[in-house]
Amino acid sequence: MEPRHSRLVTPEEIKGLMEVCFAAGQPCPVVITGSSMTPFLVPGRDRVFLRPAPPALRRGDIAFYERAPGRLVLHRVYRASPQGYYFVGDAQTAIEGPIRRDQILAVAAEAERKGRPQRPGCFWWWFFRTVWLRLVPARRAIMTAYAKLKTQ
Repeated sequence: MEPRHSRLVTPEEIKGLMEVCFAAGQPCPVVITGSSMTPFLVPGRDRVFLRPAPPALRRGDIAFYERAPGRLVLHRVYRASPQGYYFVGDAQTAIEGPIRRDQILAVAAEAERKGRPQRPGCFWWWFFRTVWLRLVPARRAIMTAYAKLKTQ
């Protein structure tokens, strides 16, 4: 992983950066800024490396999409339907969608979590893609219990 140099950029700047990276055949590194993907990805600490999105996404893929003009989001695919894709952040219980395929800008090919590379197939990638995604209905209770244990 290359050294981390980051600054806040506008949605248009990040789209331009992605175009440059993708044209060069390189992933686009993006530092996490929101908390919707915790506990897997923590804002300011972790980052993802984006690649162009494949024609079809699978359940558990982490996609970078444009919710509305200028509103970029990084969430996990919850399910696909003929109307589009439905997403949920790892810290959320509300499912968002449908999001059309043309709104999806990229997918996370890998991440850097706590300074360590995370790739598809590693334990944490697998856990959040499969186990944690299945626990969406119970997440609120799990996170509340975890927060109580953490403060004791």
